[in-house]
Amino acid sequence: MLTYKIRFLLAHLFVESLKDKVSVKLIRKTLNELQNDSKEKEPRLTLLRRAYDNVMKRIDGQPVGYKELAKHVLSWIVCAKRPLKTTDVQYAWAVKDSEDELDETAIPDAEDMLSACCGLVVIDKDSEIIRLAHHTAQEYFQDTWSQWFPTAHLDIAKTCVSFLSFKDFSGGPVRTYEEACKRLEIPLFTYAVDCWGHHASACCFCTPQLIELLTKSEWVSMVAQLCDLFSEIRKNPGQLSEALQPSQNAFHIVGAYGLNDLVKALLVHAPDIDPDRQDNYGKTPLSWAAGMGCPEVVKTLLTDDRVDPDRPSNGDLTPLGFAALNGRLEVVKTLLSDSRVDPDRQDDSGRTPLAWAAMKGHTEIVKTLLSDGRVDPDRQNSGGGTPLNGAAWNGHAEVVKTLLCDGRVNPNQHDKQDQTPLGLAAWYGHTEVIKALLSDGRIDPNRQDTNGQTPICLAAYNGRTEVVVTLLSDGRVDPNKQDNSGRTPLSYAAMDGHLEVVKTLLSDSRVDPDRPDDYGRTPLGWAALQGRTEIVKTLLSDDRVDPNRQDNNGATPQRYATSTGHVEIFKILFHHGRVDRE
Repeated sequence: MLTYKIRFLLAHLFVESLKDKVSVKLIRKTLNELQNDSKEKEPRLTLLRRAYDNVMKRIDGQPVGYKELAKHVLSWIVCAKRPLKTTDVQYAWAVKDSEDELDETAIPDAEDMLSACCGLVVIDKDSEIIRLAHHTAQEYFQDTWSQWFPTAHLDIAKTCVSFLSFKDFSGGPVRTYEEACKRLEIPLFTYAVDCWGHHASACCFCTPQLIELLTKSEWVSMVAQLCDLFSEIRKNPGQLSEALQPSQNAFHIVGAYGLNDLVKALLVHAPDIDPDRQDNYGKTPLSWAAGMGCPEVVKTLLTDDRVDPDRPSNGDLTPLGFAALNGRLEVVKTLLSDSRVDPDRQDDSGRTPLAWAAMKGHTEIVKTLLSDGRVDPDRQNSGGGTPLNGAAWNGHAEVVKTLLCDGRVNPNQHDKQDQTPLGLAAWYGHTEVIKALLSDGRIDPNRQDTNGQTPICLAAYNGRTEVVVTLLSDGRVDPNKQDNSGRTPLSYAAMDGHLEVVKTLLSDSRVDPDRPDDYGRTPLGWAALQGRTEIVKTLLSDDRVDPNRQDNNGATPQRYATSTGHVEIFKILFHHGRVDRE
């Protein structure tokens, strides 16, 4: 069924399509086509497709200047990596008619741009963003952009590089933060410096002119200094002394964008540029390519003897570590095939590539690393955590299952805080991980941490009702296990106000609802002390709870409520039939 907005849009588009029909016959033909399309099983899709096709045919039928302007505007909007301001698109048009600096007389009028696009484009007055008039137009062009704008990415890449080659930017990187801010405000500059590589990658843009530019250190430094991928000025504007000095070379830039043809060209034509140079983060071009998921670039760089495939960054993370961290499976396989790579190397936190892959939930990479006999699947980091701990902590059930299938993995291995994988999963509420761990017969579900708290205690303390239910379903779990202060899971749930957890625990016949801690305080006492009204009511409804039980100092729940000013709880206790009035 067509919504009123779609009906209005279609009416607008078809009225527009009739404007150039110069005879009654042509008008009738168009209207008949509309009527036939409305009978299709998918009328919305068919009608919209027909409408947008007609608009594009109208654009193609315009005088050459308007046609080219419309195609320019639409191709930039449709193929851009992010929303563009009107001035960005205007400057982009002017670049092709400029030589070594932008000719402002070549900038098209915004109204002409809108008119040429025949109603497909609008300009947001507040943001100054130029965009398609309706989301269905974006859907249409996602399917048809290569038909209407077959050279869009090449054209955009060329325009961006040409713009960045203007004499205004020929002096290399800026020297002050004020200069940087001023440059970043220039229309098109930010988009060009950020996205030229993305468009170049989409169309294999590799020309002698671009190669020559990449051999010029000033141009490369200018790009690296303000490109969002590398720019320390934009990431850390307060650290100006370091941020103003870009540290990447041409290999960093083309490697990160996956421009393998340019990597090959530079290795041949620019022997003086170091393909293994470290930037301010200690990252080499190989690390950047690995982290960004550019396997072909990785393969090319590995063929150069100057490249160390295991060179660590400032944080001791190797190219393999960056690939594992970012989920780059093909890169991981490529690096593992190089005998110079240590697949079990630890970074400055003690984490291995396997640990990073497990922590981030990259199951296929975990499997790939486990298949390499050099990898220790149970290696502890500086905090004592293993890959299994990291996967459980972050809730990656499939990774947990994969690791548990490896007999070398200890499912009860604790970190320096005595937290096991089960304890971490319980604290953070990862039910599927809990189920996976409990299915392993080696698991000790009552293992206590440094505070004496078991997984069910941690889950109750943090209000993880579903986890508590899952743990209670395992007969091995002791729901009354006390921690170093003598508190039970029920005490913690009552104290912290987790009503559903309290109800869940009370529904288990094994739970002692009145067990005191080392200070003699019961779950009811904690609920009264903390002002948990609904939990007080729930506990009082259980006949096993003694509402008059005194702690080690002789205080009852009623006295807790009085001393802490919880009037409502005092009234509930005072009027309860089993409570002795004080």
